[in-house]
Amino acid sequence: MHRPQSLTIILFAVLLTVAFQIQPAAAVLQAQGPQPAIEHSSLLDAFTVKFKRGQMILNQKHEIMGVFFPEGAKLAVDLYQAGKKKSLYHSDCRLAKSGTSVFTLIEVIDPSGFKFQSEGDYELRFALNGNVISVLPFNVFFKKKDDDFDPQTYTFVDGDWSKLSYLSFSADDEASPLKFNTWTRKVVFTTTPKATKMDVTLLQGDEVVAVAAQGTVAWPEWQSREKTFAFPTNQGGKVFNGADLLKRSGKHTVRVDLDGKPHQYFNFEIQNGKIVAHPRQASGYKDRTRWLCPRKIRLGLNETSHVFWMERSDTAASVAANNVKAPSAVTKSKWVVQPSVDANRPFQLKQTNIRMRKDMPVSIGDGIVAYATGSRGVGYFVVGQDKPESIKYGQQFRGDLFFACGKLIMLATRNNVTVFSTENGRSVKIPDDEIHLSYQTHAMYGPRKVDADGYLIATVNEPAKLKTKTIVNVIDLSGDNRPIIIPIKNSDFELRDVSSIKVNAAAGKVAVGSKRKGAIYVADIAAGATFKKYDVSGFDSYGEADMVLTATHILYTDAAGFPNVRLLDLATGSVNSPDLNQFGGGWGPIGASNGETFAWAVKDPRNGWAIGELDGEAQVLSNTGTKSKLGSYGQLGSGRSMAMAGDGTVFIAGTRSISESNCLQASQNGVWQMVTSADGKPIPAIDVVAGNSMVVFKTGKPSTSSEVQLGYATFGSSVNIGTTAATNTNQKKTAGAESKKEASPKDKQAKEILNDIERELLSSSAETEKQIYDALKPAVGEEAARKQARDTVINGLRASGHDHLIEVYEKQKK
Repeated sequence: MHRPQSLTIILFAVLLTVAFQIQPAAAVLQAQGPQPAIEHSSLLDAFTVKFKRGQMILNQKHEIMGVFFPEGAKLAVDLYQAGKKKSLYHSDCRLAKSGTSVFTLIEVIDPSGFKFQSEGDYELRFALNGNVISVLPFNVFFKKKDDDFDPQTYTFVDGDWSKLSYLSFSADDEASPLKFNTWTRKVVFTTTPKATKMDVTLLQGDEVVAVAAQGTVAWPEWQSREKTFAFPTNQGGKVFNGADLLKRSGKHTVRVDLDGKPHQYFNFEIQNGKIVAHPRQASGYKDRTRWLCPRKIRLGLNETSHVFWMERSDTAASVAANNVKAPSAVTKSKWVVQPSVDANRPFQLKQTNIRMRKDMPVSIGDGIVAYATGSRGVGYFVVGQDKPESIKYGQQFRGDLFFACGKLIMLATRNNVTVFSTENGRSVKIPDDEIHLSYQTHAMYGPRKVDADGYLIATVNEPAKLKTKTIVNVIDLSGDNRPIIIPIKNSDFELRDVSSIKVNAAAGKVAVGSKRKGAIYVADIAAGATFKKYDVSGFDSYGEADMVLTATHILYTDAAGFPNVRLLDLATGSVNSPDLNQFGGGWGPIGASNGETFAWAVKDPRNGWAIGELDGEAQVLSNTGTKSKLGSYGQLGSGRSMAMAGDGTVFIAGTRSISESNCLQASQNGVWQMVTSADGKPIPAIDVVAGNSMVVFKTGKPSTSSEVQLGYATFGSSVNIGTTAATNTNQKKTAGAESKKEASPKDKQAKEILNDIERELLSSSAETEKQIYDALKPAVGEEAARKQARDTVINGLRASGHDHLIEVYEKQKK
């Protein structure tokens, strides 16, 4: 049939008109502006599947938002099952502009029109003017209750709720609070399950950047959770805002913990003051139907926020060391005090007339000794001159908290630190915003929150007071100018979690022990360094006591009812305890180390001491519990205070009250020996401490009350006390005058006492030989055991300067 040309033209015009009308709005808008889409967070909030009924509900509690919708547009939503073309559910939507913004409020007319009958993959598709603009894929699965008498089947849904979360702050104000938004649910079989505690932490490596208030997870349907970040309480606890985040750089992680265990990690990165956007947020993202809108709007307020989407990860982002270099050998060597003494200097004992407060500490520097003049007030004396020296305004400083560092003395008030130079008499006060000590009483034999070694002082601070907001700051006094402050990045502990702190100058390390966390934290001493956490909760946690830190190990006591000593290997994180527990201690100072050997208090015999090597092997020092046979001078190896010299020699004394039952002793080749004064008598002593080539102790008459005298001994690179003869600094007689005098009755008595000492040494040597023989005989046989025991004792007499007793000893044995 022939169609008139005019009719053909009219039909063609109509087809063009119809075709134009059904063109997707996005095609027209593409040249004019951004393409329309569904704002993804609002869709995840609005979508629900009732777990008991299996019914899908849209925007029952939350409204869905669209963005960049053209005027007069029409929107519909359909549900499809994967692989099928027929829509399972369809509903039109009402649209309403949200104020003057580019957002449109979407109301689904039939929000609850579908019930899932089968498991599988599904898609929710939104079409604007007939063209799909956004797709939400998800999976439906059924879970049957394991109860024959209640055979219910529940419906659950998975998708972007478990995969995505986002950060947000106001688009108009970067200084607005930083918020974290996520979705949570529990796959359970009751409508009122026990709530699971949820914690959210913002981290960079091990550093806790910000925290959110604790929440709960209690419902089996996806629930939206918004958490506002704040600085950790150890940094003041103030609101953490967007600007605070953008000041940082590098990789960060938001960690979600459930009931204290890591559940989810969401990683992101900050570069050049901006958060690196998720790829699906890019304006040119290819699959526009899966685009993630970088803004959201709060209804009624017309207030928009930046949105930074993050993908779930199984692990936290690995963080580089931020260019923080571990201290080099050269750096560490400058932190160690190098005393200018003769390496072969003989052992020399002195008792001074300098008096100090009995219950306050003593600290040894390079040729100086600092001591407390009272509960407030610090003085010092120069070794060899032995006369009190004053510190300018010294009475204003605490008598229970000070340290001698080389020729310098660290002084403290309640929260502030001042450094005094004994060479020029000048004082330098460290600004309060650089060091603000966490107040503590400084027990001599308890956990410390300030510690010093060499030219380093490790401090625990109130972080809210510091410009660095750090808990641990190390003061470096090795330079010629003012003290240098080295901040260590915060970890997952707060100020209240710190039980004690320890620093080792030669190793260039600082350690924090936490009973509350059941952990020990160790860091290199470098600005911006981070702590490495060692979880020791499985070994009876960490006790509130002092610890010993070396380059490779930490000796500490656990928190058991009767504490045991533990040895932590810093390389492997392993804790050695079986060989040590046999000799574990519980009271007072844990012990000391020269880097290779440890000494600590033992449980049995009481007040004894043990020596342990790094491999964990340990033995009680010989003669422990043996009476001294020197009048009423207690037992060899018995004492409650201890110090170790660089060569491994252990000095012990008493604590609290001065009495003849607690005297100064030293270990010589595994045998305890009394350190005697000029008249040959043991020295009642308490609170022995060791420093560079010297030890210091408090002495006086038995039952000394509030004040005591200071005594000390100097030596070279090794300790050889021999038959000690002390000099009193108040005795100024010349050697020539002494030699001209005949021996007085008192001198004769001293000689007799020295003979008693020699007899005691011979007796203890015989006992030691028997102990060694009995221990070795089962392993090596009778003859070898006898030879090794005899050689050990003879070498011990020779090394301790008692060569003249060897012949006597051998005759006695025959």
